[in-house]
Amino acid sequence: MAEITDAPPFLWVLGNPEWLNRPEIAVVGARNASSLGTPMAHRLAAGLMESRLIVVSGLARSIGAAAHAANLDHGTVAVHAGGVDIV
Repeated sequence: MAEITDAPPFLWVLGNPEWLNRPEIAVVGARNASSLGTPMAHRLAAGLMESRLIVVSGLARSIGAAAHAANLDHGTVAVHAGGVDIV
């Protein structure tokens, strides 16, 4: 973000900021994934967690939600474009 000309002046962090110091990997996909895609994203994210990687995804339903759900207790980072008070 340091290289973006109109980067935000600051970032909000809710939860454990130490997770931001661990290696991360992004998981992205369709908001309306297939009935096979969502469980696959969950299994993939759980496997990434076993490798001590922090899953980073948006807060969209389907693929992103499955990736976050697999790692809630072990570290997950949700990227949200608005303020933390806006759902």
